[in-house]
Amino acid sequence: MKKNISIVFVALCSVLLIISCYDDKSILPDKNSFNDVVIDTAGIGSSIRIGFLEEFKLVPKITFGSRLESDFEFEWSINTNTANMRDIIVLSQDKVFDGFIPNAISPRAYKLMYKLKDTKYGLEYLTTWDVTVVSSFLDGILVSETFDGITSDFSLIMDKDLTYLWNKDERIVHTILESGYDESYQGLMNNLHFSIYSSQRNQVWAQTPQGDLVCFNTEAFQVLGKNENVLMLYRPSNFKPGKMYNAQQNTFLNSNVGLFQINYDTGISFNVATQGFDPDNDVMAWTSYQGDDPSLVWYNKVSGKIYKFTNTFVTPIYSNFDPVETGASFDPNNLQGKTAIAGGKTFDNQTLALLLKDDAANSYSIYTFSNYYMDYDTWESTPAAPKAKIDIPSSANSLFEGAVDVFFARNEPVLYIAKPNGVYAIPFGTGTGIPDLTPKYTPPAGEVITMAKLYMQGKYMAKEQLYSDGIPQMPLNSKAIMLATSKGEYESKIYVIPMTQIGTGNLDGSKALTYDGFGKILGVITVGY
Repeated sequence: MKKNISIVFVALCSVLLIISCYDDKSILPDKNSFNDVVIDTAGIGSSIRIGFLEEFKLVPKITFGSRLESDFEFEWSINTNTANMRDIIVLSQDKVFDGFIPNAISPRAYKLMYKLKDTKYGLEYLTTWDVTVVSSFLDGILVSETFDGITSDFSLIMDKDLTYLWNKDERIVHTILESGYDESYQGLMNNLHFSIYSSQRNQVWAQTPQGDLVCFNTEAFQVLGKNENVLMLYRPSNFKPGKMYNAQQNTFLNSNVGLFQINYDTGISFNVATQGFDPDNDVMAWTSYQGDDPSLVWYNKVSGKIYKFTNTFVTPIYSNFDPVETGASFDPNNLQGKTAIAGGKTFDNQTLALLLKDDAANSYSIYTFSNYYMDYDTWESTPAAPKAKIDIPSSANSLFEGAVDVFFARNEPVLYIAKPNGVYAIPFGTGTGIPDLTPKYTPPAGEVITMAKLYMQGKYMAKEQLYSDGIPQMPLNSKAIMLATSKGEYESKIYVIPMTQIGTGNLDGSKALTYDGFGKILGVITVGY
């Protein structure tokens, strides 16, 4: 389709006055030459659907006829409010549009305008498109970063190996807040956490060293709430947030004033904290599968006990384990003098585990737990109980010294230890930890590891049972580790490194996925589709 563009006369009344007084045909072109300028939009259509912050290219074919292209100026503009045409911004003054539209996501269309100004005769040629802006963010890796040590921003990595339904080359959307809203976050966002509200709305939580707690959607990373305004029914004046965990329809927030909890099917506001059950060192072992009981276990240093969380139909229950029988591998109610180091699922993606350090002996042990089980044929139940204690030889102590992060593999009995110079592994499938003092992965020269964790698909972290509803697991889910490295103060990279040879902790660095262009990385998580 070709559009013979209508001509808009600048200062129309003045032009009419001039024409009425003068008959000088040398000033304006004759009538036929108006039709020389044609904008061909064949193949483009009258409406366009564009992803938020997604770059696109629009190349109308322009025929100037007997005119010279140098006689014209170009301008791309758009209204920023779908309700009116008053708020208009200029996007580009190039002949071809190649960039992104900064407008907010909206079900209603904006008006994209392409104007050619005839500098010789003062005429303007105009064509328009209806533009609908939709979310372009799928699941992937979300990075919080800073380039000045004062403000922070989000960047999102999407790639075929990480992102469901993504069949393009990798795409990294850098500085989402600055690009989309003209302002980064005032503060350094860390302790990122992904959860799902009411089974459908994805959200990301972030914290700052000053005690801010803020929640964003993942459709456009708009703020859903902050601090006591929305997220907390009561916020003590000395409140300092800690890590967050998903477990059996609940999101948990550890803090210096107790353990907060919210049922994510009913709201996003935390109630008053539960005190007396504080997780030591901000460590919990968790499962997001709703059928698991317990869905959380943690160590409390004051009592020397391991506590568990059970979600009942009536009320959530925090409790310690039942008294153990003679011959049990350990007594979870009598573990004084320990420090929690790491927690997670391990072995078969069913077994919760805690890594504790004995403060006096300077030794490390892994404590695992069995789940509650009901035999519906006999209606006999087996309560959750201690399963095994796995000691780690003292030769591994040097690995824990100066460690950046320590975490469990989810589908095999392996403990990973990340230090600035490399990633180490301790397999423990034989019932004893077998430390390997040779790194399984070493970062490139000049880079140091600053963060490490197990790579898990975002939805899988929030609600494991969603995969029975048709959302498949990506091949690397729980089968790779994720690293952040730094080469300079504001020069960082992200690596996703596949595991190989199950049960060994080996990593295949030759198949590592590498993403760069980040400032100082403050936090890394995966988010869901």
